[in-house]
Amino acid sequence: MPFALHLYSIPLLFILLPLPCLAQDIAIGDWQIHLPYNNTTHVVEAADRIYCSTGSAVFYLDKGDNSLTRMSKVSGLSDVQVSTIGYQSSGDILVIAYTNANIDLVREGVVYNISDIKRKSILGDKSLNNIAVYDGLAYIACGFGIVALDLQKNEIKDTYYISIGQDGVNQVAVYNDTIYAASDIGLYKAQISNSNLSDFNSWILETKLAATPYSSIVSLSGKLFIVQSNNPSDTILNDSVFVRDVAGNWSNFDTSLSENIFQVVSSYARILIVANGTVYKYDVNGTKLATYSNPVDPRHAILDADGNIWIADFYAGLNQNNASWGVYPKGPGSSNVFDMAFGEEDLWVAPGGRTGGWNSANIQDGIFNYIDNNWESRDNTYYNNVRDFIRVVADPSDKDRVFAGSWGYGVAELYQGSMVKLYGEGNTDSALQSVIPNSNLIRIGGLAFDQIGNLWVTCTAVENLLCVRKPTGTWYGYDFPAIGSASRVADVMVDQQGYKWVLLHNEGILVFDDNGTLGNKTDDQNVHLVSAVGSGNVALDVRSIAEDLDGEIWVGTNQGVYVFYSPSLVFTNDDYDAQQILVEQDGYFQYLLETEAVTALAVDGANRKWLGTENAGVFLMSEDGITELQHFTTDNSPLISDNIITIAINHVNGEVFFGTEKGLISYKSNATAGVLTHTDVYAYPNPVREGYTGYIAIKGLVTDADVKITDISGALVYQTKALGGQAVWDGKNFNGEKAHTGIYLVFATNEDGSQTVVTKIMMIN
Repeated sequence: MPFALHLYSIPLLFILLPLPCLAQDIAIGDWQIHLPYNNTTHVVEAADRIYCSTGSAVFYLDKGDNSLTRMSKVSGLSDVQVSTIGYQSSGDILVIAYTNANIDLVREGVVYNISDIKRKSILGDKSLNNIAVYDGLAYIACGFGIVALDLQKNEIKDTYYISIGQDGVNQVAVYNDTIYAASDIGLYKAQISNSNLSDFNSWILETKLAATPYSSIVSLSGKLFIVQSNNPSDTILNDSVFVRDVAGNWSNFDTSLSENIFQVVSSYARILIVANGTVYKYDVNGTKLATYSNPVDPRHAILDADGNIWIADFYAGLNQNNASWGVYPKGPGSSNVFDMAFGEEDLWVAPGGRTGGWNSANIQDGIFNYIDNNWESRDNTYYNNVRDFIRVVADPSDKDRVFAGSWGYGVAELYQGSMVKLYGEGNTDSALQSVIPNSNLIRIGGLAFDQIGNLWVTCTAVENLLCVRKPTGTWYGYDFPAIGSASRVADVMVDQQGYKWVLLHNEGILVFDDNGTLGNKTDDQNVHLVSAVGSGNVALDVRSIAEDLDGEIWVGTNQGVYVFYSPSLVFTNDDYDAQQILVEQDGYFQYLLETEAVTALAVDGANRKWLGTENAGVFLMSEDGITELQHFTTDNSPLISDNIITIAINHVNGEVFFGTEKGLISYKSNATAGVLTHTDVYAYPNPVREGYTGYIAIKGLVTDADVKITDISGALVYQTKALGGQAVWDGKNFNGEKAHTGIYLVFATNEDGSQTVVTKIMMIN
């Protein structure tokens, strides 16, 4: 007997919205989500709002002022990657279904999470395909049947199976006293008053229609409308819409249609057919009233109470009344993130990828950038159809000049976002080599600049696995016979000494020193670091690498973290082996993250280590790696995935960006890069107004400055040490009491007292 989901959910989240409108800056400790919003898939009307779901999140448009507001984990939702949405006007309830079978109900700004389906072990497909709201129930069409969700009690009422095989349902419609289920094996129906709908024997196959796939169904004015899907193997686009009249007879609604049809929608006495590139509007009798052809890739549409048409377009966002382009909150072009890099405060994102077998993933997302709190995305058509950009680095001497490495096409040189040159095997001035000679199949694994502006590049499965481009444009290639030309080569990092640390897939690390004489290979040195003691003592499966502010090399592997405390010794006979860090947990000692794959490493302005893992989220460790300062997961924070791919830090304002399996999100940390002399020191927010409970930051300080805060009479209120170039104050005195209204003085000095500065903070309480 199939199980029934009769678990009654207790609301897990009671988080007050309203949701903030597109904030341009965030406070210390706050999060900001960066997801694509143009790929809209579903739209519903809610009084003066139009809600729109995307592949990643939800946003709404306020019809009064045309403002856009994001909804996401940062603003209170419980998940990401939205499957579909529904709405009940009675009680103002928005239903959000996620691709992992999680469900949120948003009622009057409060989020109620219903995770029964997500948590329940179910044989088969748990996808949530569509939501139909009738008489206080949300009928959710699922990959295994139908779930009836009571919107007033915030609980699952029942689960219905339409067949013995727990076949999936694409959409549900209620017609008179009957509930209909459009499925891939035909149209099923049952009496809605039947008390045993969870028994598949209660469901009957509609014999007046062919037992073929049906993707969408709605009712309107005593009629049923259903989309019959064409055979997926057919080359002819011949989906059809059938209508059932009050006498029970079925007929083709519009015989002139011969195209892919995504949805049939009933809205204010009108039928909308959402097809491939076009939306059609009909009256209930089949008269075509209007055609909307501006959408690029429409997926859903509605009419609102004012007669406006709203179209969810998978490419162009939310389209109103056949406008030439839709509207949506700004975000990156997709949720794909493979690598990130900052050029001063400009963030560049490489959204490409490669397969598990290190072949091309054929990701055509181009390059994204985030400059002055604004996203710009250009797909591969802007870059001569170059695909799979997996590395990006900004020229330290010119933040507008960026180099991007493609897994298959070589290295692209960009200036202000536009490609000015593509370096590959065909370039006479390039040392890059192709996996297959003369094929231009050039797989770039890593990019890094050294201190004098040389760009170092790694390539996979070629002789010249390491190449360099001088600022003058001259290239040199380096081969390493002991490593071999079949090696899979990943990222590269250049340390303060000029050593190049090259990550080899499951083969450890190659360290190379050209001794500052490019082109003269007689004095070059290299060493291959492996797992053997005396030869590196590092796990072979290296995933990430970073140099800290003390010149130590931190390495993330599938067995946790290793540290080369004396990297200058790698070319000597002295002991240079990597060490693992012992940490204490619950009275036991273990190596730092030894059971985790550390996929991303970054060092902030206070020399603390940000460690991204494959399954356990993000760890912030102290400078020495012994003390865990923070641990972010999807369960205890707005982090959108525990699988971290890359981390990048804006050292000017302390914002840390996490590229995850499900997209990009950032966190405002309390550390920034320090400077040698005090520079434009100021506090923010300032003045600190009544009701403010966050941190007050003092920026522009010398590295690790000593900071004292006094009242206007000189009485010491608080003292601390800067984290890099920034100190933070919670606005309280030593007794934990909130500081009184008044002017407070901030005195900052370096260790020897040669650099001092004074600034003021006004407190209003």
